[in-house]
Amino acid sequence: MKAEDLMPTGNVLLTTFAGYIANQAPSAFFVLEDFLNKRTDIKRICEIGTAQGGTTVLFGLHMFKNEGVTLTFDNAGTFNSKWRELSVLLGIEFSNLDVFKEEGTNKLKEFVQRDGVSLLFCDGGNKVQEFNSFAPFLKSGDVIMAHDYRHEIKLNQLNKEVFEQFSFHYQEDFDSLKTRILCMVKK
Repeated sequence: MKAEDLMPTGNVLLTTFAGYIANQAPSAFFVLEDFLNKRTDIKRICEIGTAQGGTTVLFGLHMFKNEGVTLTFDNAGTFNSKWRELSVLLGIEFSNLDVFKEEGTNKLKEFVQRDGVSLLFCDGGNKVQEFNSFAPFLKSGDVIMAHDYRHEIKLNQLNKEVFEQFSFHYQEDFDSLKTRILCMVKK
């Protein structure tokens, strides 16, 4: 693989976290860090779309600090052996199951429905379907985020009955730095 193969196209910047590529705007890490420091009650993070694992490391560090757990799904992720070593140290569980197939859906559902506050981070290949399919599994007080808000996922694409179960949560923080992250909490 050549360096140019890793470069994003368009106006997206190549961002890293702890040396691992993260497909987020650089500003997203400031806001995610602030959010997770405020919401220490979150005890589990389920991420759809590991990609190269940079955002997963951020989530794993916070869950390690707060004695929580991280589960990340990706059936096409590209990570090296050092990332896998780090994920084991941080207690990150990696799954290559397809979340839209029964086994993956069941694993995700069981994970987010455990006692305590869950955060579901939709950043896979179909954020609209991820939000509409999995948001109903969340409990009152749980948080859902979706990356590429207003680009790959728009409010008018969300199932109305599902959307009405949520309210915006810290959205002004995410919008102020143009993170492209939607953040909502289940009522």
